[in-house]
Amino acid sequence: MTLFREDTIRRATTVSTWAAAVYLAAIAISAVVIAVATAANFSGYGVDGPFQLYNPLRRMAEGELPGRDFPFFHGPGVVAIHYPLFSMLGGNIFASEIARWLVSPALFLGSGYLFFWSALRGKRAALIAIAVATAIVLPFDRMVDPSNSLLGIRTTFPLLAAAAYFWTPRRHRMLGPIRIDWSRVLVIVALGVAVPMGTEQGAAAIGAYLLVSTVRQAITSRSVVRTLASTAFDTFALLVAVLLATAAFTGGHAMEALRYAFIDVPADQGWVFGAPPNTNLTWEALRIELLGGWTFRLSPVPVYWLMALLAIASLVVLRRLRVIGPRILWPAAFLLVYGLATLASVVGYVNLRDQMAPLARVSAMLLVLLAMLTIMRADRLATLPSGRVMRTGIVRGITGGIVVVMVVLIGASSAHRAQTVLSVPVRSSFAAAPASFGAPDADIVGEGWRMALDAFAPHIADDEIVWSTYQGLYQSVRGQLTPAAGGEDYIIHAVGAERRDAYTASFVEVDPRYVITLNPNYSIYEEWLWSRFPQFYERVFTHYRIVAVNGTNYLWERLDEDARATSWTALDLTDGVAELPAADDEVRLFEVEVEYEAGTSIGPLDRLPRYLVDIEDSGLAYPVAVPPQRASWTFFVPSLPGQGGPQLSASTIGIVPSAELDITGIRYREVDVDSDSRELFVHNFCITSVEQRPEAFCDDYRDAREERYGSRD
Repeated sequence: MTLFREDTIRRATTVSTWAAAVYLAAIAISAVVIAVATAANFSGYGVDGPFQLYNPLRRMAEGELPGRDFPFFHGPGVVAIHYPLFSMLGGNIFASEIARWLVSPALFLGSGYLFFWSALRGKRAALIAIAVATAIVLPFDRMVDPSNSLLGIRTTFPLLAAAAYFWTPRRHRMLGPIRIDWSRVLVIVALGVAVPMGTEQGAAAIGAYLLVSTVRQAITSRSVVRTLASTAFDTFALLVAVLLATAAFTGGHAMEALRYAFIDVPADQGWVFGAPPNTNLTWEALRIELLGGWTFRLSPVPVYWLMALLAIASLVVLRRLRVIGPRILWPAAFLLVYGLATLASVVGYVNLRDQMAPLARVSAMLLVLLAMLTIMRADRLATLPSGRVMRTGIVRGITGGIVVVMVVLIGASSAHRAQTVLSVPVRSSFAAAPASFGAPDADIVGEGWRMALDAFAPHIADDEIVWSTYQGLYQSVRGQLTPAAGGEDYIIHAVGAERRDAYTASFVEVDPRYVITLNPNYSIYEEWLWSRFPQFYERVFTHYRIVAVNGTNYLWERLDEDARATSWTALDLTDGVAELPAADDEVRLFEVEVEYEAGTSIGPLDRLPRYLVDIEDSGLAYPVAVPPQRASWTFFVPSLPGQGGPQLSASTIGIVPSAELDITGIRYREVDVDSDSRELFVHNFCITSVEQRPEAFCDDYRDAREERYGSRD
């Protein structure tokens, strides 16, 4: 049965192909425009995002390699793939931003085209499909353009593995008596590269492939021995592929990079990144996130899981209607299992907008693929498996509806992209771009960053090392790299007990004259860092004083004489509560050490909950999380004038009901912080604390701050 005339199909295909080509060309041009506008007169965020890439690229320009000389949190291949363009464009912040904003969309479009070309077996169909898929994904700002953690790049190679899975070569080569399955070989290669190109994404994809391929082998061969042998071969081949791919990016130092990715980071990731102000895994947190907030609304997360459910339902229906066969079914199942497997990261902390984005990407790709197959194989819908004939009008309506939806999606995406392009200073950015190639960072940054740099420059001697908890422009304009033993540019990348201790030991050994920390007004995570890296901050608080502040950071200078701390004093727990001394006329800072037992009745689940020391009537906005694998931990508690003594107690939060934190001992000592530095703790309190904040106290503080720094912020 022919539902549409051949000349109608031909004209529709031609028009659709040209429309898709024009749309994709517009996306490519807009990517260049946005890249130049973002890079010229740089004004990007100073904590994550731009500098998570720029810092390691600077290290590569100095001859260092990721994994060997410095860690890269998301996989060494992610930074390496940006380096050629970064190097060609001059190796400065302009070059880094151009590379960051061009590589992500290029890989998204390129991998998406290969995916659809392999599945649909046609260039025109692939071009139309990737245009529609881009239109779906683009508004969510997590996959096409670079997100905060380059998530689009990290999900590229699982998609390429699926493209290889779809592929069925017409000719097979023989290696002696063994026939080489090139599709299987390419899948294993792609998955091997996926790990250094995105650690947790690659691991999830490998697990998904082994599961799906094992099930497929068990169904098709019906032999336990063959199934186990096939899975064992795939497992061994994947391990070799991962080692070789990682070695290629790290100069032969695969084991160091893999240890960091699969031992150091997981050891600390939960309690470090999963405690307040981040959201821990609880049923209530999941419910709120899945609904897009306290009430259901079409924010990204609800759309993500709705797309996943629709993709699964469409796959089942079209398989039952015999529109698709095993060649489509198994790679599609692999992608869906991979997308679901990435959700394992919620055990660390809940951020479903990022954590569900890989599932959303593969769901969008599959929805477009299934829609294209429905259009291309509409004749098969005319005959149901039972042999009954579906009305031609119904089939035409389904097909026409899919086409209309695709047109609307591309139109809406075009309007969204046009708004983005129109919001950036195109003319001035392109005018400034030629002078930005290879220029010093200080000459090309925007007004905000120039003011920030100028605020600190008079206080810093030219020949002195500046150590920053988040390396950025303060180091690049001076041609410096943070001299941490492990090569960490961000303090949060020194995870795992060994790396954390080595980072602090390097800081003590180098003994830099200047230290730069975050302004709590710029990032709420400054207070969070105090209890994650207490030994480092103990050194800062007692050996340095604040000499300058701007909108993003504090500048500390080393004291001529070390501050002194009092001896340790034990605290009694009364009804589970311990109370520190109150402050009188000025801020008092206490270093507190707790001894404790933390865990659940189910040993393997001990790291899922968060074990918290709640602190009332202090200068802190958040409770302190302690690591369950330790028996003691130290942290800082500021006590502010006008409050009672800070009160400490234990609590837990998480999905494991049997979690307990038992504080067995607690002691404190007062740290003699320089008078100029006490302002930090008041500032943090008045910025971040929203409950029982003494407004009169904070107003007086703001007046004093304005008099000292010329700003109340």
